[in-house]
Amino acid sequence: MNDQEMLGFFIEVSKIFRILYQEPLWSKYDLDYHTDAASLFLEGYAFEHQWRNPSFSPAAIEAIKRSKDSKEFPHDVWENFRGLLNTDKLNLNLNPLYHREISCKNCIWCVLESENIVQRSQRDLDTSKTRAALERLKEIRGVGDKIASFFLRDVAIWYPSTHIDKEDRWLLQPIDIWVKRTVQYLSRLNMNNEEVAKWIVDNCGQPECCNQGIWYFGARIAGSDYTLRKSILDMNYAKRISEDHIAIFKTLSSRAIFSNLPYII
Repeated sequence: MNDQEMLGFFIEVSKIFRILYQEPLWSKYDLDYHTDAASLFLEGYAFEHQWRNPSFSPAAIEAIKRSKDSKEFPHDVWENFRGLLNTDKLNLNLNPLYHREISCKNCIWCVLESENIVQRSQRDLDTSKTRAALERLKEIRGVGDKIASFFLRDVAIWYPSTHIDKEDRWLLQPIDIWVKRTVQYLSRLNMNNEEVAKWIVDNCGQPECCNQGIWYFGARIAGSDYTLRKSILDMNYAKRISEDHIAIFKTLSSRAIFSNLPYII
């Protein structure tokens, strides 16, 4: 096994992530509409903090629906969001929906000036404005480097014809413990997050897919440092546990069909 073979394997693993997670999420919204694009961002990305409340995303989507025809849309989205959660105990410094009445600059609506967050991000990536796209997302309250990179990575994957400037392509590589460990095991180097991101771009022809696959394999298939290290050393083992992982979903799907269930358990 060499690095290129393993990176190619992770690109294949990324297909599992897209089938199970990205495609169901991105396909449920009409991305021609700025409120749907914002809803996608709020459901799948904006609240992905370690301290996040699992109620935030669904409440945000419902608040947008309830405020759709409002003349004071940002204000009413926030008030509906608070009302749905039935609490005043919200961290205003981290909530992308919090709209200040005077001189608001950091809620999702004011940062984007109600522009479509998906289309604007894709256009920026396609015109070599990767860093500008990242910095704009980071202006949204509660959004840091990792969330911004996570979203832009998936924008690039959703629009595969996008021409991304290689110099700043490493900014589309969200780095967590699984990605960092995997790259360090592969490279046999001790690197910081920026170096890990640049290593992926320099060594893989499809870096965004590779990043997606590395994360999914580590977090969802391996699930432990021991299993990850064993997989890096033995690709046959990595393939075997990936096949077992897929088989579980196939089995659950079959059970749902044969039991006449309306959904997959």
